[in-house]
Amino acid sequence: MPDNRRQVPILHRDADFLLRALQPDDFVRTSRYENANREHLAPWEPLRDPGYFSVDNARARTLLQVASMDEGEALLLLLLDPGDGEVLGRCSYTN
Repeated sequence: MPDNRRQVPILHRDADFLLRALQPDDFVRTSRYENANREHLAPWEPLRDPGYFSVDNARARTLLQVASMDEGEALLLLLLDPGDGEVLGRCSYTN
């Protein structure tokens, strides 16, 4: 049976962080990051409906973002803790 998992290139890795592209299964960790940093990020984010912060919404958004990358329309990067894989930050470039 062929292995259809995505190959995830790691752009940077050291003792402090790991930098790589967003993947379809990142929705739980990105949801935790958004909820944990909701108040801190509020000045730079648009007003969000409470439903935005649900795991289901994070899953739908992540799938759309990955599709956008597959189409060459965006690059979404996650900065991850190398120990536990939790999101430390993120960066997005869109066309």
